[in-house]
Amino acid sequence: MKKNRWILLFSAAAILAAIISLYRYSEGASASAAINIFLSVLIVSLPLPLFLAHRLPLIRGMSRARRTSINLSGSKALSLLAQADTILLPRCGVVSKGKPYLTGLIPEGTDSHSLLALAASIEQSSLHPLGQAICSAAKARGVQQKIPAAINEVPSCGVEALSSRTLMRAGKSSWLQQEGVIIPAELLTKADQFSQRGQLPVFVADGKACRGMLLFDDDLSPENITALRRLHDMGLRLIMITGCSRRTASAVQKKAGLDEFRADLTNEARLREFQILQAHGATVIVAECRLQRLEAAGLQADLLLKLGDEELPSPGPSHPALLAGRSLHDLPQLIRISRRTMKRVRQNRFFVVIGWMLLLLPAASAILSPAAAFAGQSLLCLLILIHSLRI
Repeated sequence: MKKNRWILLFSAAAILAAIISLYRYSEGASASAAINIFLSVLIVSLPLPLFLAHRLPLIRGMSRARRTSINLSGSKALSLLAQADTILLPRCGVVSKGKPYLTGLIPEGTDSHSLLALAASIEQSSLHPLGQAICSAAKARGVQQKIPAAINEVPSCGVEALSSRTLMRAGKSSWLQQEGVIIPAELLTKADQFSQRGQLPVFVADGKACRGMLLFDDDLSPENITALRRLHDMGLRLIMITGCSRRTASAVQKKAGLDEFRADLTNEARLREFQILQAHGATVIVAECRLQRLEAAGLQADLLLKLGDEELPSPGPSHPALLAGRSLHDLPQLIRISRRTMKRVRQNRFFVVIGWMLLLLPAASAILSPAAAFAGQSLLCLLILIHSLRI
């Protein structure tokens, strides 16, 4: 709407300029000469080249973008993509494959079988990848699960379940300690050691007693890591945001070759990190596998890249520019297309200004006839068309 308003204003100014030229030359020239000047100035001043200078590169750019594996919600996403300088990446599902698997059990005051059974009973209805990994491991080992009376998932912390009037918990050590669970120092030391290798410790408690911890690993996504390195070479700032511990996040960051990381984040903390980046003038692409996490935090991204097999949601006030794909593989190519597209837009506008300067003065001086002015405008439009096709 804003661009259309500018074009209307420019059209009004062009008509006014033509009327002024008609008035000035009508005093000392014949009526036919004055009308020719009026028509020449009007034709030269028409905003058609300005309109084509913006629209043609976007149409060509969108055509090229549709050949990639990432879908765009519209030309707004393409133009914003050219300005992007920062990408926020969750660890699970983007940096890693998003398929954690059990690598070890360290019981405390119980045996491994009972520890896994307790964890599976707590996590049996969880939708979190770690909870599903626990249940899959228990099923593969034939571990029987209890059915708790109530289950409550605490975002970014863990899960608690009530069984036989006893509150059982599985999650982060910091959360369990806040709830009064006593975790042996030796177990915390082991957790730190495994975290430095990039593994994820999940502590399990029965009442106020810690029953041990489960260790998980989540392999890096080779396809996404290759794409992230190409994005880094293109000058984009890669920041991983995750709810896991700082030691685990640091190990993953080094393996993946990312610029920065933010760890131990709740949904609200993710929102704050995004707002800080926006306040510093960054244009941020937020890559995410689970849109519910963004909606829960109320995050309004400049550009939202939805990864996975789910359908792309309709653009709205909170997410006006959307992208969707199964992986980051084609994102570097898409950003290159967007940058070339917006470069063509800027170059086309420069050509329009130069063309008007070369045509307007001769038209106002009665040197150009209306036919010559029309030919000049047509040549300028043809130049813009050819230049736009070179994206």
